[in-house]
Amino acid sequence: MEKFGEARQDLTIKELAEKFLALKETEVAKTSLNTYRAVIKNILSIIGEKNLASSINKEKLLEVRKELLTGYQIPKSNYIVTQPGRSAVTVNNYMTNLNAVFQFGVDNGYLADNPFKGISPLKESRTIPDPLSREEFIRLIDACRNQQAKNLWCNTVLSGDF
Repeated sequence: MEKFGEARQDLTIKELAEKFLALKETEVAKTSLNTYRAVIKNILSIIGEKNLASSINKEKLLEVRKELLTGYQIPKSNYIVTQPGRSAVTVNNYMTNLNAVFQFGVDNGYLADNPFKGISPLKESRTIPDPLSREEFIRLIDACRNQQAKNLWCNTVLSGDF
C-alpha cells in the first residue's frame, strides 16, 4: 500500500489538530478560529499532545470528558475559578471540537476510524422553575392598576405559563 501512496501517516494529536486548524483558517472568522485554538489547546493539555492520534480510543475520550467535567481549569487573567469543572454545555462544545479534529483525520486518511463513534453528548440538567411565593403573588396582583391586568397575571401564574 505504501508504494501507491495509501499508507497512513502516524501523526500526534497535536500535529493532526494543527493541520485541522490550518485548513480552518480559510473557512471561519478569526474569532471562531481563536475559539477553536483555545478549546483545542485546553484539550491537548489533558489528552497529551505527544500521543499518537491513532492511539486515542473511546476509553481515553471518556476520561478526557470526565476530566473536563470535573477537573480544574486554567483560568484566564482577571478571571477567578470558583469551583472545579465545566458545565455540560461547555464539555459538549469541547468534545464536538475534538470530534471534528478526529473526523478530519478520518476524512483525510490519517486515521482509520473515528474513536468518537458511540459517544453521545452529556445530558444537560434542567433547572427547576422557581415559582412565585404566595407573598410575591399577592404583591404582584396588588401592584396591578386594573382588573384586566390582575386577571391576566392570575391566569398566567396559575396556569403555569409564568
